[in-house]
Amino acid sequence: MTQAAPTVRRNTPPPPPPPPPLPAPFPPAASPSVSVHIVKSPAPSPRVIPPSPHSSASPCITDDELMDEALVGMGK
Repeated sequence: MTQAAPTVRRNTPPPPPPPPPLPAPFPPAASPSVSVHIVKSPAPSPRVIPPSPHSSASPCITDDELMDEALVGMGK
């Protein structure tokens, strides 16, 4: 009455499938060409509006004056 050793089954997942083959590399080509086409806008260019006579007499400080003061202040 000899018994064969029982077969031990391990609960392991199957191995992962092999990765898909890599696509063939692109042949080395010259740098890709890029074309630029400049088109003028059909909209008319904005007209320069002359400053109002009220703005010169305004007590408000303009941005240019503030920037001049800031630049001169840096040099002190």
